[in-house]
Amino acid sequence: MLEIFDKYIDRSFEPTMKLDHAYAKIKNISDKWVSTSFGSKTIQEIIDHYCDELEKEGFDLSRTDVKHIRERFATIEFVVNIPEEWISLKLALDEINNVIPNADGSLVVKLEEIKVKIINNMKLHQ
Repeated sequence: MLEIFDKYIDRSFEPTMKLDHAYAKIKNISDKWVSTSFGSKTIQEIIDHYCDELEKEGFDLSRTDVKHIRERFATIEFVVNIPEEWISLKLALDEINNVIPNADGSLVVKLEEIKVKIINNMKLHQ
């Protein structure tokens, strides 16, 4: 994901940030849901890995354009596994939010109480 690389270059992301955490931060999801073939490596560790690959291929890193590392970074694939429980809770929350505008006072109070419980349960699955 090039956005991670770009944020590394402009120093928005620290080199010690884990790759899965960086992806989760960009996508605004839980990093527990994210996996990649690099496991829990940091952005810097992945950059170092790609630099090592380039050197093995004969590149002189002092003369090599950063675009070569960026191109390799773009090939990283991420997998997001959202727990079924969270999805179900999100659907219930969305339904409540659709019902509230048309509900009367006492029902709105009860729905708001249910919303709080749903949101708290969603946090358990993040």
